[in-house]
Formats: sequence, structure tokens, C-alpha cells
Amino acid sequence: MKTLRAQFEIRYKPILGFDVQVPKVIAPIQRIGGDLMYEEVNNGAYILVFNSDSYLIDIRNDRIIFMTSSDINHYTTTTGPFNHFINAYDKIKEMEGFVIGTSMLYAEWMLLENENDFEENRNLFANRYFDSKIASKSTSDIAITFDFQDGTLGSKVTTGPFNPKTDIEKYKLKTPFTVADSSFEGLNGILFQSVISDTIPSISIEKVRELIQGSQKVIKEVNLF
Repeated sequence: MKTLRAQFEIRYKPILGFDVQVPKVIAPIQRIGGDLMYEEVNNGAYILVFNSDSYLIDIRNDRIIFMTSSDINHYTTTTGPFNHFINAYDKIKEMEGFVIGTSMLYAEWMLLENENDFEENRNLFANRYFDSKIASKSTSDIAITFDFQDGTLGSKVTTGPFNPKTDIEKYKLKTPFTVADSSFEGLNGILFQSVISDTIPSISIEKVRELIQGSQKVIKEVNLF
């Protein structure tokens, strides 16, 4: 499957005085060098973009996000870039006003590519998951959502035919690494959106890999193609 977008985020209670303290969080990342670009957005939030490596770290007063348009497994090795993300969160926990981390979440948008156009994929999808009569010409879109719960671990997968005309905007699939429309030219297939979340007693590369593997597992379970 082709990764269109993947992101991991850690959420925490909003931090008072975040905008004053956040420079101490981004300074170690700035020292990494390379083609890092960063932008201050609002309320002290920063987006740090590593263009050549196709990932960014988004730091806000209530969450920190790692986003990529590539296979996220490439980043979660023992010495991979995801360690910058975890180190930044460790710095955030040292902030005055930090209370507690509330949850962690992994989301990914994966495309099972084929040569069909949207209408062909809509009919194919309906035949696999529903009564084929449900996909008439007047049906503008079609999808199905699966929910799973295992203790504190919750996951949701939504799948349906990929429609570039609407899905790129709907799911915010354009990232700083895929800003050109050409990144999506000729893409057809079945889209899988997976969101998996858990409470956050602690964070580690191993826990991140566990969530990623959990997401890939549920996508495999609901994929009828």
C-alpha cells in the first residue's frame, strides 16, 4: 500500500506560558541542521519541517505531532528521526505548567492502488462490502467504518474508493512534502484511514511501533481486496 499521510501525536493538558518556554524545546532540534525550515504559527506553536527527509514536527501548547507522507516505519528505528520527537516531548514535560500527558494517537491514510477510475472502484467496493445495488450512479461517495476497542486501546478504520477531487481536501492529504497536485496525479484505488489511540503512562519507540503495528493489523483485517 502507498502511504499518503501518517502522523503520530501526543496530547497533554494545555500549558500556561507555553509561548515563553517553547524556544527551549525547539533549540535542540534546530541544532540538527540540514534543510530544516521552521515557522512560528500562533500562540507560540512551531512547525519544524525537514523537507529532504519528508517529515515535520508540529509543537503546540496541547499536543506535539510527527507527520510524514512516507512509510513511518523508516523513521522509528532506534536511531531514527522519531527520537527528535520523543526528546522534544521530554522537554515539554519539563515545562512549568505541564500537568499530564492525556493520550497518544496514530493516524494513517493508505491507498491500495489499482487502475480503475472512481466509478469503477465505487462499484467494486459496493460489491465487496454491500449489496451492489447500493452504488448507483447517483451515489456520490461510499464508505464503511469499523470500530474496535480493547481495554484503553481504541481503533477506527474507514475505507472506501479514493476520490482525488474530494478526498485530498477532506483528509488534508497535502503536506509540505506533497504540495504539488502532481503528487496525486493518476492515483486511483481504495483508501484506508486508520486512527488508533491509547492512554499515555509513558512513551517510547517500542510503544510507537506497537501502535503502528496495531493500525496496520486492523487495516489488514478489514481489507477485502
